[in-house]
Amino acid sequence: MNSFLKEHIELHPVVFAEKELGLTPTPKQIAALDALTETDRLSVKANNGGGKTSNILAPGLLWAMSKFPRSRHIITSASWTQLETQVQPNIFNHKERLPRWKMTNDEITAPNGSWARFISTKEAGRFEGNHGNLQESLWIWGDEAKSIPKPIFTAMDRCKYQRLILLSSTGMMMGDFYDSFNNPTLGFTNITITIDDCPHMGEEDKKKFFAKYGENHPLTRSALYAEFMGDDDLMAAAKPVKIQYLARAYSGGTNGGVIRINRHDRAAYLDFALGGDENVFCYREGNYIKALICWREKDSMAAVARFIQLFKEYKLKPSEVWAGADGIDIPICDAFDKAGWALNRVNANAKVNDEAYDNVAAQQWYGLGRAIERMEVGLPPDPDGILRAQLTDRYGVLNEATGKLRLESKRDLHDRGVSSPDRADAVAGVWWAGESPVTSWVKGSEQIFKPLSEIYEETESSRDVCEVGGVAY
Repeated sequence: MNSFLKEHIELHPVVFAEKELGLTPTPKQIAALDALTETDRLSVKANNGGGKTSNILAPGLLWAMSKFPRSRHIITSASWTQLETQVQPNIFNHKERLPRWKMTNDEITAPNGSWARFISTKEAGRFEGNHGNLQESLWIWGDEAKSIPKPIFTAMDRCKYQRLILLSSTGMMMGDFYDSFNNPTLGFTNITITIDDCPHMGEEDKKKFFAKYGENHPLTRSALYAEFMGDDDLMAAAKPVKIQYLARAYSGGTNGGVIRINRHDRAAYLDFALGGDENVFCYREGNYIKALICWREKDSMAAVARFIQLFKEYKLKPSEVWAGADGIDIPICDAFDKAGWALNRVNANAKVNDEAYDNVAAQQWYGLGRAIERMEVGLPPDPDGILRAQLTDRYGVLNEATGKLRLESKRDLHDRGVSSPDRADAVAGVWWAGESPVTSWVKGSEQIFKPLSEIYEETESSRDVCEVGGVAY
């Protein structure tokens, strides 16, 4: 703290946050607010839930606007959505305490002539021409800075600013935000906030994360401990299903081996054939996947009839059956509806509310992988080894825009000579289905159903059938 603020403590940002805004910052948040008074470059990396936006950016911005008349502030983030859903609400929460201020989705203005403007990272040109001086200082605030692209940082550098403040969760070991912590010549003051610095987050939060992802998963280290992820870290966690854990899962499935029983529901999951791929019916009772039935079928309506026959054989209700329904699969689901089987429809590409995974498919595969590691899954027999190969030959990929894992795409698999993992998709899906807390629904198509042979390319039907589990192979 500089000498002036020591003599005028009422002007300090921490006092402003506590007295004017009613906040209670933690020691690490106090350190970040204090740093605003002494450094012209501040970079803060924080765990998920570390309060970087609510207890650092929002009070820091409002303090600076209040105490520096005619100051100018540019607030940017990874996307306009981030600004609109995270940054602005945390600032606008204090409207009632600042009745003479004007706050809109575009701009904030204070009675002393200070203003702040929200700019998305797609608008590098809007940074141009913003320059500060001792009378009208310029402050640039970057939220979720790990995802702010290079052209925006270049545009920032063209501005003559008095303060640059970057706040973010962590991602890969690359980019300007990473450099702000690892290149001393840039002159940033660095502050790291972890789960251990957050009194509102305790051991139970850790245990839940460890149970779901594992203590040394790179996303655990990033989300809880604000550590950057390297390529080696990602490769260690890249494959959702690790081959070293499969043996006991197969043993549990075929020989009644020791499996931790924590599920008692039933579910079936369907994966429909596209082109020369397989139709797959996968059935689970509790923790045991008891049947995996696969076949190739030229006539899609004949495949629908075959699936319905299996529903009846396994005495399933429509509510117990889940089916992939991504675009071209929707007419097949409509055919089931018309036959009296309104199935649960799943869009594997749909976004999920998950700290680690980008969509339903990633959540399904990584969820299965973690359950196998915890000895909670009994897999069906795999006499031809195809299921094992499919489960262990698909990688996860980090989505840099979201900092979350997604799966290697089917196109990427094809490009490296790997067939579509239809059986593995169904096994991951059936584990996720049923009592899974996340459901992704897809509406039926509005069109009148027409023969599916008009939709798909003609393929030779071999009626090759692979039936394992309750049916002889």
